Amino acid sequence: MTSWINVISANELPEGEYTTLELPDTELLIIKSEGDVYAVENLCSHQSFELAGGEIENSEITCPLHEARFCLKTGKALCEPAEEKIKTYPVRIHEQIIQVFNRPIE
Repeated sequence: MTSWINVISANELPEGEYTTLELPDTELLIIKSEGDVYAVENLCSHQSFELAGGEIENSEITCPLHEARFCLKTGKALCEPAEEKIKTYPVRIHEQIIQVFNRPIE
């Protein structure tokens, strides 16, 4: 079943920070950057290393293992060693609650 999942109050997620959301098959990072909120799979496409703890800046996240960078908007890999994008998920703020759709953007 596809649906929106409540994550956290919008005012509880500081700029440049993230929280996590466990889905049945994956863990997501919910990130606030440049005033927007993004949801991405918590796995680098290079070696399936967790992105959690990576630097967040300019709507990008850097993998803490090999420093691959990804666009939070599109999931696109921005530098080597990663070549493939990461999964991104739709996000909305509804009644001041950050919500994530439980299926990735294709």
